[in-house]
Order: sequence, then C-alpha cells, then structure tokens
Amino acid sequence: MSTSPRDTGPATAPHSIEPRVVFSRLAIIALVLTVLAFADATYMQVTHYQAGDVNNFKLSDAATVFVAAGFLAALTIVLFWLSRRAHGESPSPRER
Repeated sequence: MSTSPRDTGPATAPHSIEPRVVFSRLAIIALVLTVLAFADATYMQVTHYQAGDVNNFKLSDAATVFVAAGFLAALTIVLFWLSRRAHGESPSPRER
C-alpha cells in the first residue's frame, strides 16, 4: 500500500457532518419556517382571506395554517432540544 503526499491521517468520510451541526441547522430551518407560517396565517386572518372557504374540519384557511404552524413550532422545540443534547451539554437540574 503506497501513501501519497495527500494522505495526512486516517481514512474518514470526507463529508461526514457531526450530529450537533445537523440538528442545529435543522432547528434553524424549522424556526424560520415556523415564523413564516405564523406570519402567513396572521396575514390571512387579518385580511379575511377567503373567510367563507372552509375545509372538512370547519376550519378556515388561516386556522389551518395556524394549526400547521403549531406543529412546526413543536418540531422546532424538539430539534432545538436534540441539538442541545447533541452538543453534550449537561441536563438542567430538573432533568437529572
């Protein structure tokens, strides 16, 4: 086995990303999407965007987007929690 001058260390995957970085990026993306969804739902509610148009659950378009934004908010909280855990931070006294 010959070594070239470019071999500087053990063989590792060149594009491996640490889990803490992945969770942090996903959390930030989810946060941006959550804010945009809440802003859109608020705009739809204030301007009475197709207020008479309801779905099978008797919710307006704005209410449907508010529900979706709520699910995104829950996802964002979970992702921030996972990124904090992946960073290796010690749990708070309540979690011990």
